[in-house]
Amino acid sequence: MKHGCCCISSILTLHTISSNRAGTVPSELGMMTQLTLLAIRGYVGGRKVHGPVPSELGKLTKLQRLGISKNDVTGTFPTELFLLTELKSFDALETLNSGTLPTQFGLLSSLNYVMVAETQVTGPLPTELGNLKLLSWLILRGNDFTGSVPSEIGAMESLQEMSFSGSSLTSSLPTELEQMDRLYRLDFADNKLTGSVPAFNSSSITSIRLSGNSFSGPIPSSLGLLTTLEKLDLAYNLLTSSIPPELGNLSSLRGACLQNNFLNGSLPVQLVGLQMLETWNSANNELSGEVPIQYSLQWPNITAFNVSGNELLVCSNPTGFCQLNNESLCCPPESINGIC
Repeated sequence: MKHGCCCISSILTLHTISSNRAGTVPSELGMMTQLTLLAIRGYVGGRKVHGPVPSELGKLTKLQRLGISKNDVTGTFPTELFLLTELKSFDALETLNSGTLPTQFGLLSSLNYVMVAETQVTGPLPTELGNLKLLSWLILRGNDFTGSVPSEIGAMESLQEMSFSGSSLTSSLPTELEQMDRLYRLDFADNKLTGSVPAFNSSSITSIRLSGNSFSGPIPSSLGLLTTLEKLDLAYNLLTSSIPPELGNLSSLRGACLQNNFLNGSLPVQLVGLQMLETWNSANNELSGEVPIQYSLQWPNITAFNVSGNELLVCSNPTGFCQLNNESLCCPPESINGIC
């Protein structure tokens, strides 16, 4: 491996990158007690380090950033790592680490960034994660967790981004998530979650992604209060009832994915308020009635509009839908089913 470092006599940072020679993470790194950054990162086309993460890294008491991403490191995370109380960033993306997510993560009170993504980590999410009051980014996607999301996560008062997509989580989302007012991106797509869609109350949230679960019941009308929201993805769930007209208040919304649910009723004319909208997909539901012609006149940025697989009609002025840049909407004046 190649090593890039600064000031050998009193090393403060060490950046280790993969090369054409594979090997293990050397336990001797634990002797470099002045390290503040240690990044061991594999790259596409390069050979990767393998084997376990050595427990000797727990001697690096001044370490603030630790990254082992895109390598073939295996085994559980050694408990000694959780003695690194100065650690602010922990990055383990696309590794072969296994075992459970240690409860000792909750001891690292200085953490600001955690990524343990696309690994072989299993087991329940530790409730001790709620102790990480300074954490801004929690990215745990692509794992094989068991059980539900602990309510203690709602106590992470600094959290801005939360990603658990594709992680086999079950049960409903805790109501405590609704009050996380600094959250700007939330992703629980492709899990096994049930219950209702939470009534999120963040004043800064820009993206909600809950597709590919088994959420049921209506879309909360209170989502219309999230005026910073740019993307809403509730596709491939079991949602019922009508589309709330309050969604027309989402003045920043650029993309809405509501397809493959059981939504019924008509498309609300109030959606004309979505002046920033670029894509809309509510295909394969049970929607009926006419598509409001106002959409074609008041959505200046629309590039994709899909409402196929419903019982919708275009009657009043169908040629107006040519302005939606979708030729399938430039239809003759008779009633048609499944436009787009």
